[in-house]
Amino acid sequence: MRIGLVGAANVGKSTLFNRLIGTYRAIVTNIAGTTRELLRDYSQREELKGVEVIDSPGLLDFSDELAFIEQIIHDADILFFVIDAKTGIGAKEEQIAAMIIAAGKKDKTVLVANKLEGHL
Repeated sequence: MRIGLVGAANVGKSTLFNRLIGTYRAIVTNIAGTTRELLRDYSQREELKGVEVIDSPGLLDFSDELAFIEQIIHDADILFFVIDAKTGIGAKEEQIAAMIIAAGKKDKTVLVANKLEGHL
C-alpha cells in the first residue's frame, strides 16, 4: 500500500511524512520550499509496516509542483490532502482537488486540516 501526501507549500506535509514513517527523513522548517524533491520511504512504525509513504515537494513556484503532485495522485492508493486550516482553501487547493477528482481518487482521499494549534 502507498500513502501519498499532497498539498500546497508549507502546510505540514513533510512533518506528517516523518510521523508516518517513524523517523526524520524529510527536513522540516518554517521556510516554504524546503522539500524540493519527491520523497519515498517505508514506514518503520509497527502499525504501518510495509506501507510506502510519498511526500511531495513544496516548491516556491506552484507550477513546478504540479508534475510531482500528478505523479503522487497516480501512484498512491490513498491520498492525504493536507491544508493549512488557518489560511483555508485557495486556488492551489482547488487545483489539487480538481486533479484528484479527474484521476478518480476522490473516494480514496482524506482531507487533513493542519496548523490548528492554539485555535481549538
